[in-house]
Amino acid sequence: MSMSAGEGEGGHMLLPVTFTTRLADQESLHDLTVATPAVRSALQYVAAYLGGPPPTSPAEAGRAMAIVGGYGSGKTHLAIRIKETAAEVPGAESKILAIDASQRRFSYLYRNTILDMLGKADVRDLVTDYFSEVVASSLDEIQIFREVAAGLRERAIDPEKVVASLHLSGPALQADLKRRLRTEVEYAKFGRALALLATDEYADAVWEWLSGEPPGEELRALGVHDRISSDLDAYDALSVLTFLYSRKNRRVVLIIDEYEKLLGHPGEWNISAVNAFEQLIKVFISVGGLLVFCGMPESLSKLPQSVHQRIGVARLDPFTPEETLDLLRRRRRPGQPDISLEIAGYIRSLSGGLPRMSLTLYRRAADLAEEERSGAITPAIVRSAVRRHYERAGLDYVGGTIRRLIEAGGWDFHADVMLGENTTVDFWITRGEGGAGVAVLITRSLLRAEDVDTLRGQIEAVRVATPSAEVIVVVNGYVSATLQGEVSHLIGRQPLVFDESRFGGDFRAVMHNAVRRLDRSERGYTLESLSRNLERLSLQQSATQSMLEALSGSVGSLHSSIAAPQAGHDEDTAAERLLPPRVAEHFERALVAVSTLGGIDAELRAAFADPGTAGTRLRRRLASRELFEAVGVAVLLRKLVETFRSRVADYIQNVQLASGHRPVVSRTQEEELRLICRTYEATAEALPLLRLESLALTAPTAGQSGPVELATRSRRRSEAVGALSGLSQRVFDTVTAALRG
Repeated sequence: MSMSAGEGEGGHMLLPVTFTTRLADQESLHDLTVATPAVRSALQYVAAYLGGPPPTSPAEAGRAMAIVGGYGSGKTHLAIRIKETAAEVPGAESKILAIDASQRRFSYLYRNTILDMLGKADVRDLVTDYFSEVVASSLDEIQIFREVAAGLRERAIDPEKVVASLHLSGPALQADLKRRLRTEVEYAKFGRALALLATDEYADAVWEWLSGEPPGEELRALGVHDRISSDLDAYDALSVLTFLYSRKNRRVVLIIDEYEKLLGHPGEWNISAVNAFEQLIKVFISVGGLLVFCGMPESLSKLPQSVHQRIGVARLDPFTPEETLDLLRRRRRPGQPDISLEIAGYIRSLSGGLPRMSLTLYRRAADLAEEERSGAITPAIVRSAVRRHYERAGLDYVGGTIRRLIEAGGWDFHADVMLGENTTVDFWITRGEGGAGVAVLITRSLLRAEDVDTLRGQIEAVRVATPSAEVIVVVNGYVSATLQGEVSHLIGRQPLVFDESRFGGDFRAVMHNAVRRLDRSERGYTLESLSRNLERLSLQQSATQSMLEALSGSVGSLHSSIAAPQAGHDEDTAAERLLPPRVAEHFERALVAVSTLGGIDAELRAAFADPGTAGTRLRRRLASRELFEAVGVAVLLRKLVETFRSRVADYIQNVQLASGHRPVVSRTQEEELRLICRTYEATAEALPLLRLESLALTAPTAGQSGPVELATRSRRRSEAVGALSGLSQRVFDTVTAALRG
């Protein structure tokens, strides 16, 4: 994983990184690899699969493995070692494709990188193997040509020369090859095109088509019409070629670094891209390939649970002091002083166990030790090296930058404010009428506990002077990984490391956040006293009344909650009639669960039936902000499920009309359904389902705490979770099963 100059890691400002690798690097990392448990497990997994016997069933055909870890944790290093291991497995004929996902479009990587790695000659030889099988099969029944057939199967004889010399029917054999490839790869357009790749006449045109170019007139005349242009097309093409390799006992190993770039931007993942990548994983496993993809830990959460169950995961934990010592000794240059476990442990405490950062800190310290001819690397040498290389800007320069940012933001501020006898606040931004404000403290690198103690004294002085003050700490240098959490606890946010390339945006964001917190606090203080008095009076008034309502409310609310959902479903019966019974059942369960939790419907009806008691009770509960949020979640979730149901009904109707009600579902139609289901799933994930627990408590029994009432709440919660969790996958499975008969 590469990092540009100045890019931070764990909040640190970095110089241009020395110890970065790319999958395309040719240098062997065998002797530079620390055999951590995760590394050993991953390499054994790959070697055992590639060196083992051919799979006996599709269920065990291929493998997929995710390598996850933070920046600088060694993901790319392990990926390169996997590439090397795959090439070293004895007797394994593997086609190894290693790509850096520098582009966000897989179709670009396929056209410009993957096909070059596969090679036109190799792919054509692969298809020619199939053509040799076809020609050999046509000669099996003729005794005098059995030796020729054997030579064809051994690839000792050119199949086209046999066709020409024996005057065999070329078109008939091509048709046979086309049928075989179409059967093998399940994609008609690839079967037609690949059959032509075996011929000299069309090989160049087919390769251009495989490279994403539009098919020429000669190919269109032979039935090749569609262009390979989208990411899904590229995934399909690679899956087809991987399958053809596997049928010839050659396994394709695809390694993708920074794969999350193919899924879109974090926080706004592209649903179609996620679907396509999910399909690649499933197809690669089913056709006998090995897929290894590297990324950040949070990226795995974007893949559906069905994929998680089929992949192995190598999680790269921070190095221990012993592993750090092993790493540094492997990288030690001739003539440099040896390093002790104590120093390795100290460097590890600064880097947080990240190997890349440990190497960078060690190299800085080793260079300084050589320069000063100290003869050994000590903690003091390490700290001096860190300060030299990370405190590149002076404190005055940092202060001037912050002043300009504050002035540009229009904040009212004072500089160098004295608090007590010994504490100076670099900047104080005034906010509000009560003297509240934001204190900005500038400090050098935080490398030792003593550094944090000094900073703690400044923060405590600010808190004594103004308890409600917000504090921003700006570090001109480096923050030790072991101290970063302590500083964050003191100020309630991460310290800002001064990195000029991005400091302006980071400071403005933190400043706006601090001001918003102050504003909320000030408004809250103004209303707090009145709110407490009103709440106390309301509780006194309602306590006795709630006790009298408890018994009579329980039975009526349970009856209303059960009856209410049916009234809300009448308008949706038209959509339900288009759904197969088992599909409709999934939606019915989901809607009943949401409506049952939405006990507010029953209370609204009760308020009109009994404006006195029930109306008073309802108005009291409507004062709860949590109730409004929970009701909103329930309404949105209900509308989402209804829209999902309607869209599935339209889909089923369109498929039936297109196929004349025959149980035939094309791949394109299946992908359309998958996209519908994933859209529901992604939208539902954005709704805070846990808010429905609050909504369940608004039912008329909410004021009670007896065993019956508690059991009722638990039942409602379990019904909702059971009906809503995994709904999209159940609908997808049931619909496809119903359409296929």
